[in-house]
Amino acid sequence: MKKYINLINKKIGFLLLALTFILILPHCAKYKPQRLHQPNGINHEKNDIEITKYVFCEDDCKKYFDRKIITKGYQPIQLFIRNKTNKILLIDSNDITLPLVPVKNVVNKLHRDVGWDATKYFIIGGFRAIEINKQIDEDFSQKTIGYDDIIKIKPNGTFNRVMFVTRENYTSSFGITLIEQESKEKINFDL
Repeated sequence: MKKYINLINKKIGFLLLALTFILILPHCAKYKPQRLHQPNGINHEKNDIEITKYVFCEDDCKKYFDRKIITKGYQPIQLFIRNKTNKILLIDSNDITLPLVPVKNVVNKLHRDVGWDATKYFIIGGFRAIEINKQIDEDFSQKTIGYDDIIKIKPNGTFNRVMFVTRENYTSSFGITLIEQESKEKINFDL
């Protein structure tokens, strides 16, 4: 009888341990980036427009995107633009002299592997991976400028986004052209 009770206690203990494991594991996968702040760097100013560029290190990638990005082959560069004019400015990613990578290419390398997570976490983790991938997609769409993007900068407004180039195509100096929307005047900056 005692042997039978010990066997039942072991099975109950194993079931409780397994249940705890199943409930805790999906919460191990997370995406917790911080919002972008105005970078510290050299300000370039012209015609009441300030531009600051900041080249990310891997710690910055972890802080602002909760992922290692440089080891995946991409160099993130933050652009902060302050429009002190009363005019609308346009930033066209094609007017940046670096060959920008489509953001979707970067995001795809950072997504969680749903199949592996589903296997690893007994299906529940797979659903969590899908949720995290959606969070990554939304975060990147708000924080980045990619290939073929055109973005308006309102009068007295700011632009604060990150762009990506492959590490092979990265150069520390590059040019950017802003366009005043109404007059079509081009304002060139060498950063």
